[in-house]
Amino acid sequence: MKTNKWLVEYARAQIGLPYWYGTFGQKSTSTLLKQKKAQYPSMYGSNDYTKQLGVKVHDCVGLIKGALWCDTTTGTPKYVSAQDKSAVGMYIASKEKGKIKTFPKKLGQLVYKAHDANEPSTIHHVGIFDGVDTVIEAKGHAYGVVRTPFKPSDWDFWSQCPYTTAESTAIPCPEIVYYKKCASNISSITDALKSIGEKDVSLSHRRKIAVANGIVKSGVLYIGTAYQNTMMLSLLKIGKLIKA
Repeated sequence: MKTNKWLVEYARAQIGLPYWYGTFGQKSTSTLLKQKKAQYPSMYGSNDYTKQLGVKVHDCVGLIKGALWCDTTTGTPKYVSAQDKSAVGMYIASKEKGKIKTFPKKLGQLVYKAHDANEPSTIHHVGIFDGVDTVIEAKGHAYGVVRTPFKPSDWDFWSQCPYTTAESTAIPCPEIVYYKKCASNISSITDALKSIGEKDVSLSHRRKIAVANGIVKSGVLYIGTAYQNTMMLSLLKIGKLIKA
């Protein structure tokens, strides 16, 4: 049986990769895209999927199934029908679980969002607790797989994954360090970074910062668009931009 430690290791390796609904770690191909469009037409309306071919793809619960069914972080998943659960199905199958106020915050446990915080049957999204007050989640096609700050108010339920074993051995997780705030009147992200002492404002370094902060649009990694720069600048102005 896989462990919580492996679940986190796998999820960390997928950060920055695209979200495709109904997938669980397969390599994105034209054939897979055609199959998923036919299977879930309403979930594949974006026009950027052909730009995301050749990499591993997941949806929210697919990130967990990818870890369960792959032996390496880059491997091909081996389907196991008994473990093929939706987010709500994963919660129902769990023996250790509860409302988020009872969450023990152990590495690799699952956290869930529901339409009704008092009704587990309305669960619609799941993420993986990363161990230092962060969650790794396949957040949606506009974001891909990202690491986000854990806020109890953002989640409704938790569980120990029914198909992994919890273990006491933790794996190192880098402490989250934020850039200090920049002045509110600066309108350029490069100027803003320079103003707080960042020496490397190159596109490649800004791409690393963007990935660390989950700043992606339509599954495409940071390429310096106005939208992406505005997102980064907004975080920097409130002191919440994570250092890469």
